[in-house]
Amino acid sequence: MTLYRQVIISLGAAMIAAQPAFAQVNSCDGAVDGGVTNVYFANGVDNELADAVATRDLLSLSKRVELEALRDSDPSCIDEKYIFFHAYNDTQGLLTDIIQVLQQKAAEYGVDDEGLTGYEIYSWIINSLSFEEVQASIEGNDALGAAASFITQEILDLLSLDLLNAQVEAMADSQDVLANHVAAYDRDLREGKRVIVIAHSQGNLFTDVAVRQVRDANPDTAESIGVLGVATPA
Repeated sequence: MTLYRQVIISLGAAMIAAQPAFAQVNSCDGAVDGGVTNVYFANGVDNELADAVATRDLLSLSKRVELEALRDSDPSCIDEKYIFFHAYNDTQGLLTDIIQVLQQKAAEYGVDDEGLTGYEIYSWIINSLSFEEVQASIEGNDALGAAASFITQEILDLLSLDLLNAQVEAMADSQDVLANHVAAYDRDLREGKRVIVIAHSQGNLFTDVAVRQVRDANPDTAESIGVLGVATPA
């Protein structure tokens, strides 16, 4: 089973588990006004557009099945319109995506990351992967043991430069993606629609900031936008 299929299955299971919260916003108890709810899927790292679209379509199918079951059990149920979109976070490659996540987490914790060098971010990554354990594994492997001698300062300096470039790309992309998401949610609320964002992995980091900005700009409709977070990158 591919990692992508595992993510899809996990997300589908999370949607089933979260149905009471989902239905609370759009119940079929005679109080439904027949309005429109725009549902967005905010993807995580290393997702091509086709991946995000496939997940969006799976969520749409899941909701259609649920609505058909509701209508069968309650013929008086007023049709509620659900329109599914993808709040796409375009991948810049796994390295840049990971750097972007580190930048977002630094901002979330109130850390000024402008002074961080590529090498410092490299240290964050390698430490989180337990560098000593990785080294021990390499040196203990007959086929890979010789590779340990190639980890030199020159290699680290080159990696540092790549990471520094990745930082710049990640920051610029982050600002563009956030602006697009904010504009979409803000437009929907101003048009009288409800908004639900289903965010997976890194998508939560974009969504948290975007929804906060939109709620601040639209206090009268702040309760009309909600988030379902899956696999948040704590």
